[in-house]
Amino acid sequence: MRKLILALLILLLSVAAALVLYRWGGLVIITLGEWTLQTSVLFFVLALVAALALLQLAVALLRGLFGVPGRLGQWRQQRRERQVRNRLIKGLLRLAEGRSEEAEKLLTWNVHLSEAPLLHYLGAAIAAQRQGAHEQRDAYLAQADKSSPKASLAVGLIQAQLQLEARQWEQALATLHYLHDLAPNHPRVQAMLLRACEALGEWKRIELLLPAARRQKAVSSGELSRLEWTAALRRLQQAQAQGAAAVEAAWNSLDRRLRQDTDLEIVYVDGLAANGQGEQAERLLRTRLNKSYDPRLAQRYGQLPLAAPEKALSQVEKWLLERPDDPVLLQAAGRLALQARLWGRARDYLEAASARQSAPDALYLLGRLLEQMGELEPARERYRQALERLSGNGGALLPLNSAEQRALIQAKDEQSRQARP
Repeated sequence: MRKLILALLILLLSVAAALVLYRWGGLVIITLGEWTLQTSVLFFVLALVAALALLQLAVALLRGLFGVPGRLGQWRQQRRERQVRNRLIKGLLRLAEGRSEEAEKLLTWNVHLSEAPLLHYLGAAIAAQRQGAHEQRDAYLAQADKSSPKASLAVGLIQAQLQLEARQWEQALATLHYLHDLAPNHPRVQAMLLRACEALGEWKRIELLLPAARRQKAVSSGELSRLEWTAALRRLQQAQAQGAAAVEAAWNSLDRRLRQDTDLEIVYVDGLAANGQGEQAERLLRTRLNKSYDPRLAQRYGQLPLAAPEKALSQVEKWLLERPDDPVLLQAAGRLALQARLWGRARDYLEAASARQSAPDALYLLGRLLEQMGELEPARERYRQALERLSGNGGALLPLNSAEQRALIQAKDEQSRQARP
């Protein structure tokens, strides 16, 4: 619209100027040597305007002719860029379809002409990973980092993710350590670092990472609780091999909330008992059971190795006054009676326990006792009943210790071999 108005104004001004010049008249005389040119002012002005217009047109034509190669090159460049862009789209689609080899070829074609080489290299790295070409994957990632230095964090995250998916735990941990130094509060970095450390058993490192991961909400609260619990478990297990003092120190270093967890308390008790502190473990369990009864703690109470099991047996018998039909307490009493070499009371308690629970452990212990007492036929019958319960219990032998479990399973295998024709 503006151009149209401007053209009309120029036309009107030209007409007005022509009318003025025509009214005023006048001559323009140009002498060149022997030649003399005489014309009116109006004609001279019109001729001058026409000459200028022709000159401008000639310059434009020359410029256009000389600019043809450049425009042709630019057209070719734009055409290649469009092709690269189209191949990027097709490559990503093939990658999503699972056609990794084709995707890699499309994504790496003339990538230097692309406006976004980072996307090409990252897609190609994923395609190479899916083909198991880990070295080629790393080469693409290096090119991606080189093409976009400001995207180092993003490229590193992709690299760590691919390494984790390939179960290259050590390489992933090295990458994530670099990223953690680069962005220590990045939630994604923290989450992947926790995963790599867990895979490698780096539980001390996990314990150091957990507070920041909780602040940044790097993983869910349930996952944080699981990692916290497992780290505490590993600390107690490692301390068990270092002696009672180490077990005590590891337990006291745990958060109060974790020390209230029954399963961790059982590991703590087992650590004390394994290092000759059975009496201390007995006092701890007795205090806890007097406050609140828990069958898992009661079970461990009966398995403690004690120098004076009679006292612990008397305590269990007090609890049995309140819970006379509790199979866990009955079995604990039977075990402690076995330690105290009180064969008659052990037999009574184990028979009562086996009559009240479906697990095979009480029957197995009873069979061992009868075998020691020379009652071989009743002992074999108890073993047979224990094996039947073992078969119907999916092989679960939680209350038995590992040696007892192995003995019963070996007996079951032996019975199976004898039953074969």
